Amino acid sequence: MQQGLFRQVALERMSSPDQLDRLMRVTDSKGWLALATLAALTLATVLWSIFGSVATTVRGDGAVIREGGTYKVRANTAGHLADLNVKRGDVLSAGQVIARLAAAAGARTEITNPFGSAQVVELLATRDDPVTPDSAVLSVELLDEEILALLYLPATVTAHVEPGMAVQVSPAGVKREEFGFI
Repeated sequence: MQQGLFRQVALERMSSPDQLDRLMRVTDSKGWLALATLAALTLATVLWSIFGSVATTVRGDGAVIREGGTYKVRANTAGHLADLNVKRGDVLSAGQVIARLAAAAGARTEITNPFGSAQVVELLATRDDPVTPDSAVLSVELLDEEILALLYLPATVTAHVEPGMAVQVSPAGVKREEFGFI
């Protein structure tokens, strides 16, 4: 008797497979839980890569100024500065008397604010100083101008800075935690 390559029982089982109406169990509940967790992490990563962002912190030096810069208030005649009615940081209104000049002939003239609402930035003369026509008495910045921050950043970090980004500016010498930022 010659034996075939396969057993007769195996050939019968192949020709009529049983239990085709039952589900085949691929994995248990722990496997499904691991697969669901992995799918949720993958979905979260994809969503974050599309909609998420990473904060970029760049440090640099700069100055906070008004858009128009500073303007000088000038004397219109020669004389000595008899009175100086303002100090650094004072807010001036249009036409406000800033100082009085004692002219050589004994006449007194007033120096007024020729600009609109302004803030004194720097005093360029003090009481009893001699002034000539068109000499600057003080510097002001106009309060109706926009505030600008001119920032000087290292060339190594400028690739990370784009127009329209939100910025937090903290003046040097001021504790950010105590006074906040602009």
